[in-house]
Amino acid sequence: MESLRPNRQLLNPKFEGYKLALDPLTLSSTRLLSSLNNVPLREESFSLQHIRAFGNHNHLVIDSWTDGGKTEVVYFVNENYEVQRAVVKDTDVSSIDTVFKTPAVEKTEESLNSTLFFPSQSLACLCDGSGKLYLLQTGDRIGDVSQNASWKVGSVYQFDQPSLILHAIQSPETGCVSCLLLSITENDASMSVKDAHNVHLELITFSQVNCSATGSISYSCEMLQQFRGHSAPVYAGIECGGTAILVASERPFSLVKGDSEEKPSGSFHSADDGMAEVKSRSSSAIVYKWSQDSEDVTVKFVLPDGTKKDDIACNVTADSVTFKLAKRFC
Repeated sequence: MESLRPNRQLLNPKFEGYKLALDPLTLSSTRLLSSLNNVPLREESFSLQHIRAFGNHNHLVIDSWTDGGKTEVVYFVNENYEVQRAVVKDTDVSSIDTVFKTPAVEKTEESLNSTLFFPSQSLACLCDGSGKLYLLQTGDRIGDVSQNASWKVGSVYQFDQPSLILHAIQSPETGCVSCLLLSITENDASMSVKDAHNVHLELITFSQVNCSATGSISYSCEMLQQFRGHSAPVYAGIECGGTAILVASERPFSLVKGDSEEKPSGSFHSADDGMAEVKSRSSSAIVYKWSQDSEDVTVKFVLPDGTKKDDIACNVTADSVTFKLAKRFC
């Protein structure tokens, strides 16, 4: 979990706390020709899990890949399912233009709001709220933001249920794009209120295909993995290496679908005692169990019979913990 290691050089030992500023926040506003794409929840969707997952939707998406400074670029989807770009210079909205038009959106009673995410400076993932995921080639968005560049479709994938995008990344080594989506369905097989809904996390990976004849780049769906639980996650994201997903939720998730024959390394479970089981890629045996709170980290191992305390060597450093057994057990 290298991506979760804190950078202690950024810690300020003299930090005493935050002070609330009473200065008014900077507000930029403008009139829109078309309203936002706003899909309210149905009366049947006012369950706790639906509210957690879909009740708080931010229609404005800032492009974190742009330089920032005095110029910010914000995107949103309007009622015509057009992706629009707003350029904000200082405090004024200087321009609003359309960069992509979502084709033929089939609205249903289960439709959700459209969601947009930028996995890289030249790609975007767009979910239309009705089950289609678009991988879009945007061109280099770091350049001149005044250029009105149209986005092109790199790949399209159709899901069984309307979904929203939680996270998306692109691997700098392989160019593969991974996108994590969330959807909720009714659990007709359960009579319990706690299991009334199935919460689905779907991890889809697009592989990069280079066309030698034209020099163009396209993408194809390489893998689809689905995890299921009964509680909407508080947080869910893709680990920076693209080999695992990180989920924080009240109840555990389990792998229910994977396209590859190899057991995916991203599978995870939770034991009855609240421990997280970490499984190795090459073996289904549990290597260790761990749990943590604000004060302690607890790691449990299954030791060979006859092991004594003196047979265990422990080495603790600033960023790792190493355990070793005596040679007679190896």
